[in-house]
Amino acid sequence: MVDLRIRHRTTYRYRQPVELGPHRLMLHPREARDLRLRSIDITVTPDANVTWANDVAGNAVATVTFATRLTTLMIESAAYVKLSAAAYPIFNIAASAISFPFRYSDDEWTDLGALTVRQYTDGACLKNWAQGFVAGYPTDTLSLLRDINAGVGAGVTSTLPCLLASFAASDRRPRRRCAASASRPASISLLRYKRGELRVGNRAVTTG
Repeated sequence: MVDLRIRHRTTYRYRQPVELGPHRLMLHPREARDLRLRSIDITVTPDANVTWANDVAGNAVATVTFATRLTTLMIESAAYVKLSAAAYPIFNIAASAISFPFRYSDDEWTDLGALTVRQYTDGACLKNWAQGFVAGYPTDTLSLLRDINAGVGAGVTSTLPCLLASFAASDRRPRRRCAASASRPASISLLRYKRGELRVGNRAVTTG
């Protein structure tokens, strides 16, 4: 069993006092059979009213409302979880899904709902990124899931030390950033251009 402490901090600074509408915070880890939430503490500075509710998927969502105008907003969360999952668990996969690609049943398509609809126009950016994990057709589904998990983790692990070293070197030369738009979220920009912004504490490190 592994004990994990997850800390998150986001800071917003405004040039002049602003009046903020309600904010929805999705910082509550979702419990499962092999993940137990021991405690969570969310702090909003300046003080604000925080209420909790569950969304349609069963996630705990906090709604924050503000009584006054402000120039700085800081949101902090500290969660303590216990993880009992095996490093490489062996899942019982349905016979129809042992090999990828496979077809979801009609009932599964209904349950997936809006998740099957493309929300952003990104060309083939996301598809090509995911395709890089597929060794061939057909391929073992469990192996594919393990490769995706390891590949995403390796990308974060190998990139973060370089980013921190670059930040420590105080290289503050201006760089052009790939700004996300309403039709292209930041995650798509990161996949397409291999650059973006990583926040370390309340500071930003530009990648690429």
